Amino acid sequence: MAVGGTDRDYRKEYQRRKGVIDRMDSAVDNFNMQEAIEIEKDKIRRKYLDSAEEIVGGYNRESELSKDYEGRQMFELLQNADDEAAGSTGKVRVTFDGKKLSVSNTGSPFSFSGVKSLLYPNASPKRIHADKIGCKGLGFRSILTWAKSVTVASRDFTIQFSKNYAKEFLKDILDERPELGDEIKNLSPDEWPIATLTCPKVLSESALEEGYATSIIMECREELADTIEDQIVSLQFEELVFLPNLKEIEIVCNDYHRIFYKVVEGDEVIIETRNLVDDTTECASWRLYKKSGIIKDENGKDKTYEFIIAYDSSGEQQGEVLYSYFKTDVKLGFPALIHGTFELTSDRNSLQKQSQVNKQLVPLLAEFMVQTAVEISEEQKECDYKPLSLVITSDMDIVLKDVYKLDQLLRDEVREKNILPTIGNRYISINDAPKYTGILFADILSSEEFPELLKPAEDDFIAEYLTSDLGIEFYSYEEFCNRLNESVQDYSLE
Repeated sequence: MAVGGTDRDYRKEYQRRKGVIDRMDSAVDNFNMQEAIEIEKDKIRRKYLDSAEEIVGGYNRESELSKDYEGRQMFELLQNADDEAAGSTGKVRVTFDGKKLSVSNTGSPFSFSGVKSLLYPNASPKRIHADKIGCKGLGFRSILTWAKSVTVASRDFTIQFSKNYAKEFLKDILDERPELGDEIKNLSPDEWPIATLTCPKVLSESALEEGYATSIIMECREELADTIEDQIVSLQFEELVFLPNLKEIEIVCNDYHRIFYKVVEGDEVIIETRNLVDDTTECASWRLYKKSGIIKDENGKDKTYEFIIAYDSSGEQQGEVLYSYFKTDVKLGFPALIHGTFELTSDRNSLQKQSQVNKQLVPLLAEFMVQTAVEISEEQKECDYKPLSLVITSDMDIVLKDVYKLDQLLRDEVREKNILPTIGNRYISINDAPKYTGILFADILSSEEFPELLKPAEDDFIAEYLTSDLGIEFYSYEEFCNRLNESVQDYSLE
């Protein structure tokens, strides 16, 4: 059926517009972004005119994806900003006044490929980097649960999405093919089941914030204002440690105004937090240990993985969950922040349980964690239990522990490594037959006669690990007395 003329007229006009896109690579300067967007809308319109299933299927996919990322909207917006910030000053500015939320970033402007990724789920340019574990590019849709309308402003265009635009788009289709109405009703109980992000309106006036390459602006639902504000102000931005491109994030939210700066010097990273309301500054620093490599996925394709351990020797910064750039809900209690590019569930909060990629990555993570503990033991001046504490978890996700056996893998790796501190101020391994007692006289014994005796642990959790998990015992009474008698001249009652 024709749309606004005969089929022949439509095909002629469509081919004229299609030529604009075909010439894009060779004549970027002549590329008309607004015209290209209209072409994509025409393509979607034709597809929808042919199939009620396409209309309702797109709506269902968008609704499911929006719900999957509930609670992670700010993470996804910042992830998008980080993706585009490569090679720039890496700045992001977030403002929220209770009605309008704006996120602006420097770097590459929002591209035509980016627009298409909004129009077509699973068509994100991130999928060009499909060799990187975790690249999906679907999280942007999560903000639909917050917004009445979403505006995307770049240097070359400003487009806006809203349920009202989508409704009008569907009305036009039903005016053209009224019989689709009954088919749609049979497929969905909703009155207007059409995906919001398939129907952009091109605005003539730019909404781009000055000094930035892209602005995402949302007119928010009033009843969600407190939810949105809570999510914004709860951000602590230790995540900046793992984001490769962002260096500065400013947040202005009612009476909350802070700027987070990241400074990288070699393997050291410093996060400075300036509170502009009370004019205070806080700093946190970490030493970064990194590992990357390539594994095969279930289809035999190469996948690049990355691990980063951010360690704070002062002990002030403790990790409670696994990071995949941002926090997940995967419990991982260690005295360090641990990032890994694992395959996560669609909501980016949990590990996929039957992932061939994860089955390969977890043993590699265990090996890397213990290697890092050894490296820390070699770097620090004190001989203590800090390196060992890096591989002892206070809390571990049940999937990591029971499905992927991380706890057991760590114990197996520890047995081979010199990270157990002796009273002689050197590190030994389980293979050296260490001895342990929590009785405080241990530190006055001769390290020459008791070279495998470990230092008393001040932390009960570590002491329990040594005796229960590693099965380390004290000398037998006979052996202890014999050794003590051999060095009795070294002791004095004075």
